[in-house]
Amino acid sequence: MNIVNKLTLKYMKKNKSRTLVTIIGVIISVAMIAASSTIGASLMDMLQRSIIAQTGNWHSVWDEVPGSGVDKITGDPNVKKSLISHTAGIGELPGSKNSQRPYIYILEYNSFDLSAIALKEGRFPRNENELVITTQMLDTSGVTYLIGDKVTFTMGDRSIVENKVKTPLDNTFSFTKGEDFTKTGEREYTITGIVDAESRENSSRAGYVAFSGISENNVKNEEAYTVYAGFNKLNKKIYDISEKLKKESNAGKLNYNSELLFYAGITDDNEFNTTLTVAIGIVGSIILLGSVSLIYNAFAISLSERSRTLGMLASVGATKRQKRNSVFFEGFVIGCISIPIGLISGYLGIGITFFIISPIMQNLFNVTVPLKLVISPYGFIGAILFSVLLLFISAWFPAKRASKITPIDAIRQTQDISIKRKAVKTSKLSRIIFGFEAELGLKNLKRNKHRYYATLFSMIISIVLFLTASAFSEFLKESFIMANAPINYDVSVSVYGEDMDKVNRYVNDLTHLDHINTSVVTESVSGTAVLNESVVSNDIKSRMEPEDGKYSLDVQIISMDDISLRQYAKEAGIDEDKIKSEGMKGILINTFNLKEKHEFTTVSQLRIKPGDAIPLTYYYDEVKKLESQVEISAVTDKIPMMLYGYQEYIGNLTILVSKQGLQSFLNQMEQSGMKLYRNLSVYYITDKASELEKEIEAVKKNYPDLDSYIFNVITQRQKQERLSLIFSVFLYGFVILIATVCTANIINTISTGINMRKREFAMLKSYGITPAGFQKMIRYESIFYGIKALLYGLPASFAVIFLVYKTLSRNFDFIFFLPWLNIIIAIVSVFLIIGFTMVYAVKKTSKDNIIDVLKNENL
Repeated sequence: MNIVNKLTLKYMKKNKSRTLVTIIGVIISVAMIAASSTIGASLMDMLQRSIIAQTGNWHSVWDEVPGSGVDKITGDPNVKKSLISHTAGIGELPGSKNSQRPYIYILEYNSFDLSAIALKEGRFPRNENELVITTQMLDTSGVTYLIGDKVTFTMGDRSIVENKVKTPLDNTFSFTKGEDFTKTGEREYTITGIVDAESRENSSRAGYVAFSGISENNVKNEEAYTVYAGFNKLNKKIYDISEKLKKESNAGKLNYNSELLFYAGITDDNEFNTTLTVAIGIVGSIILLGSVSLIYNAFAISLSERSRTLGMLASVGATKRQKRNSVFFEGFVIGCISIPIGLISGYLGIGITFFIISPIMQNLFNVTVPLKLVISPYGFIGAILFSVLLLFISAWFPAKRASKITPIDAIRQTQDISIKRKAVKTSKLSRIIFGFEAELGLKNLKRNKHRYYATLFSMIISIVLFLTASAFSEFLKESFIMANAPINYDVSVSVYGEDMDKVNRYVNDLTHLDHINTSVVTESVSGTAVLNESVVSNDIKSRMEPEDGKYSLDVQIISMDDISLRQYAKEAGIDEDKIKSEGMKGILINTFNLKEKHEFTTVSQLRIKPGDAIPLTYYYDEVKKLESQVEISAVTDKIPMMLYGYQEYIGNLTILVSKQGLQSFLNQMEQSGMKLYRNLSVYYITDKASELEKEIEAVKKNYPDLDSYIFNVITQRQKQERLSLIFSVFLYGFVILIATVCTANIINTISTGINMRKREFAMLKSYGITPAGFQKMIRYESIFYGIKALLYGLPASFAVIFLVYKTLSRNFDFIFFLPWLNIIIAIVSVFLIIGFTMVYAVKKTSKDNIIDVLKNENL
C-alpha cells in the first residue's frame, strides 16, 4: 500500500462520522438494488407458480396430433417433459342429480407431471382401465364413488337437430333441452383416486371431467392426440421450435401457455418486448440515478473536506494520478465494506418482509401459492456489478477534480469558495423583504458553490426520483386495469327458449329477487353490415381488408329494459326519447379499447353522425335472410354495464336499442316466416352474490323446459382485484424504497453540509450575530433550498414522467395524467425534510465552543 492510500485510510479513520455516513449511504443504495431485483424475481416466481397451479407446467401444446407424429414432439432434445392426452369420449353419468350435467367426459393422460391436477386421495391411473374422479363431481353431482369401485359408463355422442340439420356437440357445449345422445358402447373403469381439478371443471359444461391413463407404448397411429411440452431452456426460440415440431408431427393446431411464458419474460410480441425493456431500463435508471446522487454527494463533500490535504500532498510531489487514485481507493474501501453488508441487508430485509406478508397475502387475497424469496444468480451478480458501477461513477467526477487540485488553490479553497462579486450578488429586494439574515444566508449558498450545487442537485434528483417512481407505479396500475377488462356486473343469467310467455315470466321472476342492488335485462340479435369505405374509420381500414371496396362488419343489436336504458342514456348525456321513437333506432358504441396481443389502443369504428342509418342483414339459414336497417340516434364511448371493458376484434359493432325497437325487428322476422329462438339475459350488481345465485337456482327449478345458464363473475373479479392489489403492494413498496433513499439523500447531504460549516457559523457568532438572527438565516436558507429545488425538480419530473408515459403508451393507450397527490406530498416533504434536518443539524453545532471550532482544521 502506497503512502497516499495510507493517508486516505488515516483520513477516513480520523473522520469516522463522515466515513460512516458515506458507508451507510452506499449500504442503503446497494440494499435497494438487491431488494428491487429480488422483489421483481420473487413476484414473477409467485405469478409463475400461480399460473402453473391453474393451467399446468407446460409451455406449448399441439392439438390434433396423429399418433405417428407424437414421438416427433416427445423425442425432441429441446423438450424436457411431455404429456400426451387423448379423448376417451363422453358417457352417461348414472345417478347424476344435476340435470344440467348428466354426462362424464373422460380424458386419458400418459403422465400427470405437467398438469394442474392435484391428487387428493389414492393414486393416478396407469392404464386405460383406471380412472380418477374430481372432488367437484363428488360435491355437485350427487354421485358417490369410492376408491376401488368398478364403474361402467355408457359411452356415446351428443348432437342436436335444428332446421333438419344435425349438429354434433362436444363437452364445451352446455346441456341443451332436446339434445340427442347416441350410444356407441360401454367402458368399465376402476376408481384409483380422487383429484382436485378446479381449473379443468366448468359448471356450464354438460359433462364432469375425469381422467384415465395411457399404457406405455399404447399410442395408436390412427388416433388424434394432444401433446403438452415443457422445454429445457426458456427463451424466444420456443416459438420457432414449436412451429418446427408442428410441421414435423403434422399437428393441426399449436397454442402456448402465454401467461406462464409472459411471467417468465418470454413473449413473441416484439413491440411489447421493447416496451417492457424500456420500462425495466427506466426502473434501473431511477435506481442508478438515485444511488449515484447519494454516493456522489458523499464523495464530493469528502473531497471538499480533503482538498487542503490533497493540495499539501501535491506540494510535496504527489502526482495527478495519485490524487485521483486516492478518491478511487476511498471508494474501493467503502465498497468492500458496504456492498456485502448492503446485499445481505437487502436480501434479509426483503426475506423478513416476505415471511411476514406471505401468509397475510394468502389469506387476504386467497392466493394458493406462498410468496418466496428468490435470489437469481444473474440478479445477484447483476446487483454486485451494478453496485461497483455506481461506486465508480459516483467517484469518477470527484476523482477527476481531485487530480486538478494545486497547492495554492487548495490552501485558498478557490474551488469550493468563490468570492467574485457577481457570483454572490443578490437582489436588493432580498434584504428589504426578508432582512439582512436572509440575504446573508443566500450569499452563503452562492459563495460555497460546489457544496450548494451538490446539495441542490441531490434534492432535485430526489424530487425527480420520487415523482417518476410514483407516476411509473400509477401508469403500471392503469395499464394493469386495461389489461384485465373489468366486468362491471356480479352475476348474470342467460335464458333461451321458444315459448316467449314462459321466457318473459322467468325473466320477470329473476328481476324480483331479494339480494339485488341493480339489474339490467337485455335481449340481443346478431347480423351483418356491409359498409362503404367512406363510412368506416382509419382504425378499421388499417386492420381489415375490404371486399369489392366494402367492409363486412358483425353487428350486435342489444335491447335494454326501459329503466336501465333511461339510466344509461342519462349517464351518457343522450336524449332517451330519440331512441324510443317509432322504428329501430339506437346508440352506437363507436369508441372503445381494443386489445391486440399485449397492446391496448383506443379506437373508433365508423364515421357516422346521428340520423344516419346502418344497413343490417340477418341470416336465418343458408337460404333465408332479412334485410333491414337501424337508424343511429346517438354515438357514444360510454360502455354499458353488461359489456366488457375492451374488445379483441375491431369488426364488431354494438348498437343499443329500446325493447320496442328490437321488437319491431323481431316482428319483421316473424312476418318473413323465421322461427324465433329467443335469448334474454339478466345482469346483476349485488353485495351478496352467493345468496343471489341460490335464489336464481330456486327460480330456475320452476322452468325445467327452458335452457338457462348462471355465471357468477365475483370469483373472476376477486382474482383480478387480488392480482391488482399484489401489484400495488410491490409497486408502492418500490415507491417507498425510492422515497427512503431520497429522504436519506437529502438528510445526508444537508446534515453533512451543516457539519462542514461549523467554522463558518462560529465565525458569524464571533462577529455578533444573535441566536434569533442565526435561526432566521438558517430558516431562509432552507426556504431558498426548497424553492430552488422545486423550480428545477418539478419541470424535470414532468418531462421524465411524460417520457415514461410515452413508453408505456406504445402498448397501453390511456390518457396522460400527473400524480397530483404525490406532487403535493413531494412539495410538502421537501420543506419539512430540509427544515427539520437543518434545524436538527444546527442544534447539534450550537453547543460547540467557538474558539475550539475556529482552531479545528478538520471538521
